[in-house]
Amino acid sequence: KDDYIFFSVQDNGIGSTQERLNDVLFELSDNADSENLNSIYGLYNVNKRLKLYYDMSVSLDIKSEYGKGTIVSFTLPSKFFSGAESV
Repeated sequence: KDDYIFFSVQDNGIGSTQERLNDVLFELSDNADSENLNSIYGLYNVNKRLKLYYDMSVSLDIKSEYGKGTIVSFTLPSKFFSGAESV
């Protein structure tokens, strides 16, 4: 059985509308043109690095609700940390 390491950051800011969240998720997808990003450069770079360093199955998961905040997370298979000390 594979073990996983889960990373999550949550805020209680204004969040995003479903329409804006859909736009962000599309811009993070492999179908988007990296030359036409609309203010998500940081998220795009983190997502791209996760895919390049680990593998294409690892990507950011973003959930947001307008007026309540946003959660950004990702999960890494522990196979990438073989030899690392268990916590």
